[in-house]
Amino acid sequence: MNTLHAMDPGRIEIMAGRGSFTEAFDLFGYDLDNYDELFNEKLDILVEINRNEILDWPKVDYIGNYPRPKKPLKISLATGDNPNSTIRGAKMNWHDI
Repeated sequence: MNTLHAMDPGRIEIMAGRGSFTEAFDLFGYDLDNYDELFNEKLDILVEINRNEILDWPKVDYIGNYPRPKKPLKISLATGDNPNSTIRGAKMNWHDI
């Protein structure tokens, strides 16, 4: 995504949301009962990667994200029929992302 941004600055944005298919949970060793918690964690990681060059996160030791865009990319929260996603988005400070 950063490489695309480098080629065409200002035209790349991210829409993050829950997937409508849950079959991959087993493939990655995730428990579907933790769906909300996993979504929140992955969204928080995405926001941190966008804000900071180096990701300092539990289980992830100081991994750099390169190439970096000149400014953070626009991230939108895409929600469908899951009320928890909409509530999560409403509680976030999207103007800071």
